[in-house]
Amino acid sequence: LTDKVTVKAAEPITYNIDFDYYVSANMEETIQQAVEGPGGVIARYQQWQMAKLGRGVNPDYLRKLLFEAGVHRADVRQPTNMDIEPGQVAHVDTITANLIPIELTI
Repeated sequence: LTDKVTVKAAEPITYNIDFDYYVSANMEETIQQAVEGPGGVIARYQQWQMAKLGRGVNPDYLRKLLFEAGVHRADVRQPTNMDIEPGQVAHVDTITANLIPIELTI
């Protein structure tokens, strides 16, 4: 009852998201919503990244989410792997997602 607790806010470390994603032309609208819409890949990635102090920025997890959403190919330029110290939290600054429709041939 006599302990004094001091809480310090996490230090935000910014990163950017920048990628091209390739989808079948006939699924363009559906997958774009799954990637860029509310609750989509980008929102889920940001939420995951911020959910734990000291969690390093990991572009592989973004790729995983993109492929799970039905993307055929993803060229992720940013983020790059980045170590985050305890007491820091990764926070997105800018987001650029470019959808590129492709015709699939079998």
